[in-house]
Amino acid sequence: MYARASNAVFAVLIGAALSAPEPAESAPFPPQLLGKSMTVNWTTARQQIFEGRDDVVFRGLSSSLRIYISTAGRAFSKEAVVVTRGGGGGWRHGGRGGGFRGGSFESDQAPDDSRNSTGGNRIVHFEGGALMVDSPMIAGARRVSITFDTGYSSCNARVIFGREGGSGPIRARSALSRRRFEVVSIQTSTPSCSITSGNVFGDSTPGSPQ
Repeated sequence: MYARASNAVFAVLIGAALSAPEPAESAPFPPQLLGKSMTVNWTTARQQIFEGRDDVVFRGLSSSLRIYISTAGRAFSKEAVVVTRGGGGGWRHGGRGGGFRGGSFESDQAPDDSRNSTGGNRIVHFEGGALMVDSPMIAGARRVSITFDTGYSSCNARVIFGREGGSGPIRARSALSRRRFEVVSIQTSTPSCSITSGNVFGDSTPGSPQ
């Protein structure tokens, strides 16, 4: 069993409930995004408790998310993550890190894939004037929200974590160890965002580029 944590320890970036988009709520990708690529970079400091343990461990993650919207309006994505021991940012290291030495992974997802290459899922859709990339977890979800200037020449991003039903813990599975864990506290840096013409993946686009 997980050790239970008070809701008070959740960082302010954990917001209301996030759920998968319904088809009626999503809009087609605007023509200004067709044939364009977006890259969002950020870091995450996370306290977590692995299933079957009662000690809090710390993980620092550096994430780079790339999205390509093809000329046919299909979304391709890849996320690269480097994981290190320790939360950084002045966090207290009260828990044990075990023998964890860090690692990295990448996950690809093409439009027709129900799962990405590490077993998770990214849902890319356009809603309310923003490009959304939703990643459901075992309980809760992460959303990367990308907004654009009027000419779609620059972008800004936010990374938000939501609790299922607006309450309760966030639970996920480690892409490195495949172990389940419960989030105790989480915070992210301010993301950087860039938009470029063309396919950011070049010849390595997951699946068909159309």
